[in-house]
Amino acid sequence: MRGRLTGISASLALAIALMIPHSVQGVGNSLSKDYLILLTSGTDSELVSSFGGVIYETFDSFDLVSASLDTSAYEALRLHPNVLKIEADAEVELEAQQEDYGAGLIGAKRYWDSNLTGKGIKIGIIDSGIDTKHFDLKVTGGASFVDYTTSYHDDNGHGTHVAGIVAALNNSVGYRGIAPNAELYALKVFDADGGGNISGLVHAIQWAIDHELDIINMSLGAQADSTALRLAIEQASKEGLLLVSAAGNDGTGSGNTVDYPAAYPQTIAVGAVDQQLRLAPFSSTGAAVDLTAPGVLVSSTYFQNQYAKMSGTSMATPYVSAMAALLMEAKPQATATEIRDLLQKNAKDLGASGRDPLFGQGLVQSFAFANAQINEVKSIETFTSYKGIAGTSQQLKVTAVYQDGTKKDVSKEAVWTSNNSNIVSVEANTLKYLKAGKTTVTATFSGISKTSTVTVTESNPIITITAPKELTGQKGQRMKIKIQAIRKNGTTITLTPDNSLWTTSNPAIFTTDRKGEITLKNRGTATLTIQKNGVKSTVVVKVR
Repeated sequence: MRGRLTGISASLALAIALMIPHSVQGVGNSLSKDYLILLTSGTDSELVSSFGGVIYETFDSFDLVSASLDTSAYEALRLHPNVLKIEADAEVELEAQQEDYGAGLIGAKRYWDSNLTGKGIKIGIIDSGIDTKHFDLKVTGGASFVDYTTSYHDDNGHGTHVAGIVAALNNSVGYRGIAPNAELYALKVFDADGGGNISGLVHAIQWAIDHELDIINMSLGAQADSTALRLAIEQASKEGLLLVSAAGNDGTGSGNTVDYPAAYPQTIAVGAVDQQLRLAPFSSTGAAVDLTAPGVLVSSTYFQNQYAKMSGTSMATPYVSAMAALLMEAKPQATATEIRDLLQKNAKDLGASGRDPLFGQGLVQSFAFANAQINEVKSIETFTSYKGIAGTSQQLKVTAVYQDGTKKDVSKEAVWTSNNSNIVSVEANTLKYLKAGKTTVTATFSGISKTSTVTVTESNPIITITAPKELTGQKGQRMKIKIQAIRKNGTTITLTPDNSLWTTSNPAIFTTDRKGEITLKNRGTATLTIQKNGVKSTVVVKVR
């Protein structure tokens, strides 16, 4: 049985959003645990099974496998050359709940007076599900990513509360959502107690990509980074989805306490304010905070056809998702990046002048959104090539050029991909040179991509190849030739056609085999050329 976290009471004032690895007892004394295994591009997931791993899910878009591994399987796969990384399939937890003034605070009525309701915009609520029988909600579809039910019906209440802030119906009953005609999709990753894990979250993001949703709302968080989650977030951003996530409820008023996935640059990280526009004492802070929204005692729908007041950055996040939906309806040609920029550009500045780590750009609001001009990204600029030595790394840089001529460094917001993960890998905007060779990396931002070539040289390169100048023999004779390469540090290696390139100028005179033996076929003279990592040597072969 796969482990779960216990739930969080709605009366809690603060969330402790921890990621705790879950495990099952294996055979004998071997403890099996759930892991996420990142494979090199093109590697068959059956590699995991071959070492005794029990596969739960495969995520082809990310070359990722979710599986249970005992200690021996973990150690074997950890050292395998086709395994880039193994991390615990950690659990994620709902941002805890800590009133409805919210619509007035952000000026939603300005949109409603312009007949903007979010119609046609698809919003995925990754949460505990949505109460599909609630008379104040309409759920278009969804899926379950928990192991005990295929239903995406809410058995916790958190997801229903979040969904109501986004799109509770304008039906004269209960509370009106900010975007009442938006299409809600319930992506259930949390159980009745509020327990879930990274693989479920990754699966839900993949579902949102596959079903072409417009916005993903993630009122959830974890304090630990995850490569698997980051890759899923990057892919969703690359596919054009707008990602909105709770900053977290770990705030102390200072320091960097933003949770993941909100800390990833591809997401809009949302903090919480109260009715007096004061920062909620629980709201996480840090450079990653982008916007704030009402998040203290917010009234909304609740499961079992009820209503409730809750607090938390979980409640602030859907205000931003809903405002984004209204803006998408008003600006149907705008990209997710452009919507994000408009939301931040038009925010009400709070706290210190300009962007700050408490409020980000400020309070999300509707002022001038309907008529806001979109400063579109015209192009992106990056270096045409990168060069490095195996075992080193460097930061990648890309600049967005906007229609008005302004430029912005978007290196961290861009999605970077490697064409050959055996030669180079990319994490965020850090390029890691793995082994000698040539490949490409591609940066994608606001739907625009640019590719750069990458050349990796060895850390201890070959500087010369030693070989006899001439080889003479009789027709029909087979001869063994010794070729050696000398590295920079003085060490030598023997070269064969298996580890270097051997070519003959005339195969009618002589040929070579994989062992490095030469067969003299006909009388005459030809040249053997041996190449390794750009260094070459030649041997004149004479047949009598």
